[in-house]
Formats: sequence, C-alpha cells, structure tokens
Amino acid sequence: MTTNAAHLSAARDSLRGRVAIVGVGQLGRALLREFSAAGLGPLRAWNRSALEPKPPISDVDWSFGGLAPDPAWLNTASVVLLCVRDDAIGECSARLSLPAGTSLMHCSGARGSDELQSSDLVHRGSYHPLQSFSDWSPLGDLVPPYAVALEGDPEALDVGRRLALATGHHSVQLSAVEKPRYHAAAVLASNCLVALQSAAVRVMQGCTTDEQQAIELLWPLVLGTIAGLDGGRPSEAITGPVIRGDVATVRDNLAALQDDPSARTLYVALSREALALSGARVSDELHAQLVELFTQVAED
Repeated sequence: MTTNAAHLSAARDSLRGRVAIVGVGQLGRALLREFSAAGLGPLRAWNRSALEPKPPISDVDWSFGGLAPDPAWLNTASVVLLCVRDDAIGECSARLSLPAGTSLMHCSGARGSDELQSSDLVHRGSYHPLQSFSDWSPLGDLVPPYAVALEGDPEALDVGRRLALATGHHSVQLSAVEKPRYHAAAVLASNCLVALQSAAVRVMQGCTTDEQQAIELLWPLVLGTIAGLDGGRPSEAITGPVIRGDVATVRDNLAALQDDPSARTLYVALSREALALSGARVSDELHAQLVELFTQVAED
C-alpha cells in the first residue's frame, strides 16, 4: 500500500461510524452522500422537520423533530457537523448536548468557530466545502474534488483534515479574520456567476423566441469560457471587445442595453475589470476612450 493510500485508509477508519450531521438541507444531504460513498457509515443525521421522501442513502440513522437531537442519539458521534444558516449557528449549537472531546464544526464559509455556543470541553471548528451544491443535480451525482476551508481549535482542525482527506478533497487552513474575505471571493466566483448568466439570458431573450432558446444559445459559450479558465489565469482567458480595444462595439453594446439598466450596470462594472486585465494589448489612447465611456455611462 502506498503512503497516500495508507493515509486515506487511516483517515476513513478513524471516522467510520463517528460522524453526525445536524441540519439536512442542500449541504447536509450533499455531505451525507459524500460521506456514505467514502465508506464512513453508519452515519447519523438529524433535522427539525421530517424529510419525505428521505434521501436514498442506506447507511444513515435518521432522527427528526424537536429543537435539537436527543443527547443519547449523539453519544456515539465524535464529529458533529452543523449545517444550518449562518444566523442560526449560535442558537442551534447552544441546544446541543455533546460529550467532552466531541469535535463540533459548523459549515459556514463566512463565520468563525467562535460563533459556536458550546462547552469548553468540546473542540470547536468550521468546515466549509468550497463547492456549490444544487438540488437541480441528480442526488446520486457526486461533485468533483474541491477545497475545504478549515478554521478552529487544533483538535477540530485535525478532524477536518481527516474528513476532507477521507472524501477525496484537499484542505486549507484559514483564520476567523480571513473568512469573510474568503467567502466574498467564493460568492463572486459562484453565486454571482449564476446571477450573471441570468442577466445574459434575459438580454438574449430580446432576440430569441423564449428563455430556453436563450439558454441553449449561451450555454456552449459559457462552457468554452470555463474551459479556457481551467488551469489558466484570467488574463490569459479573457476575450471580447474590451480586450481588443474595440470602442465602437462596446458603445453599441451599451446602447443595446438602454432598456435594461441592471444589465447595463453589470456590463460596465465587469468591462472595467476586463480592461484591467488587458495590459499592453490595448493602446493608451483606446484605454482612455474606454475609461471615459464607462465613466459617462456610470454617471448617467
């Protein structure tokens, strides 16, 4: 057995049958699916309201109802992941009765482990999967490897590293102070990308028959753009009229968006970012013309 395989096996053995998830929303279900596929079952999962139908994961001991799990039900879990809204972390964690030595970790990307209200005998941390989990995807589809951001007590960090390793992901350690900026970057890369596609589809509908046709027209372009970004820098992947210094085309684009102020604002903000990536590819004269154009539109 190779060293990496031995580490993976040891991580899985140390966690098998010891993991509980409190809160079974999109993230909770996704983690249960991953943990089960990694052979970490039997798992425990609690949710305040019953799930009908239950996610088809065979090695889960389900518990529903009440304001918190029964303490006896949690006794065999040495790792508890709290998958709840950020503003519910303190309240939900305060209701948990956990044995000394348990590692309690919330899954917020923006908050630190000091949000957890628990006994000093409990190891506190945060475990944030840097990935988007959507109910649109088939439940059986596992996402590709991603990064897990860890923060908290040394003992909780150790558990988090083993949990990430056991499920095929690499981990990075952050401080509580760094997490809001880290999460803002994640929101820009993921949530704002989806919002941008919504705006693009809306604009494209102005020259197509319906929303579905607009989506079908744009999606290959989106995939090609993402492929260009894969493993490369944004400055190497950027294309389009701004990077060519094509002032006339940019002006025409902005004129076409006169009836959609939201999309026009997005176009200007992101085009300014694109212009910052252009480097020497855009002459000083054309660069100045684009800056002036964007400033005029922003001030309208």
